[in-house]
Amino acid sequence: MIVTETRHRVLDPTAGPEGQEQSMAPGIKDLSGKRIGLLHNNKRGGLEFLEFLAEMISKRYPGVTFVHRSKLDVSTPCPPAILDDLVGRTDLVITAIGD
Repeated sequence: MIVTETRHRVLDPTAGPEGQEQSMAPGIKDLSGKRIGLLHNNKRGGLEFLEFLAEMISKRYPGVTFVHRSKLDVSTPCPPAILDDLVGRTDLVITAIGD
């Protein structure tokens, strides 16, 4: 019988993130007149939720406009071109998961 050494690497999920700390973006106090990006991830029910949210925001805040974009599918990251477009054209972006 041959015995070999086995090693296991144990990851500590409570160890906190590595890298530089980043601060949160400042909040927006009033959405009136803002341009809001709505990013749908193509999961069932997500588009309906974003449309409902846009309707509720429009009723409460005058002059809001929306920029609608969709990811190709739920399992892949959003393409950089879509993110760049949203960042360049909106004051904030809302994304949602469906089901």
